[in-house]
Amino acid sequence: MHNYRLENGCKLNNRYHILRCIGQGGFGITYMARDESFDRSVVIKEYFPIAIVSRDQSLNMQIVDEESSQKRYIEGMDRFLSEAQVLATLFDVPGVVKVLDYFKENDTAYIVMEHVKGISLRAYLERASEDISFERAWQMMQPVMKALEKIHQKGLLHRDINPDNLMIEE
Repeated sequence: MHNYRLENGCKLNNRYHILRCIGQGGFGITYMARDESFDRSVVIKEYFPIAIVSRDQSLNMQIVDEESSQKRYIEGMDRFLSEAQVLATLFDVPGVVKVLDYFKENDTAYIVMEHVKGISLRAYLERASEDISFERAWQMMQPVMKALEKIHQKGLLHRDINPDNLMIEE
């Protein structure tokens, strides 16, 4: 598989310094970065639907099949940014990662989020010496359900709830 990730050291929006890639899925790439304006760690998600785009040497997106994919790409990017706008309004909802910024650059879009210090639920479960009880699982999922309720009230449907995307804070 070709590596489409931004290079470590790349700078976005004249402010965010890419430190490393922390994940890649079918629709995006996630990076750890440094916000130079506020001297803090952030996480940046890049809209990058790997099935329909590639990246050229100047970091700009190239649509793989111009005719059929151009419209899909633009609609997906617009949805990505619309969701960022809605999530930014949930800044005070416990259990929802805070969206700090969002912008377009390199013919794509980026969402800047707070860096939550902790481990994923998957890592937590893999490290556990025994299975967690139903009661403990129920207790852990309550904040998630409350946060999802607030997200759904804003008209968003989170389509990627899984143990890799649920964080247990330090």
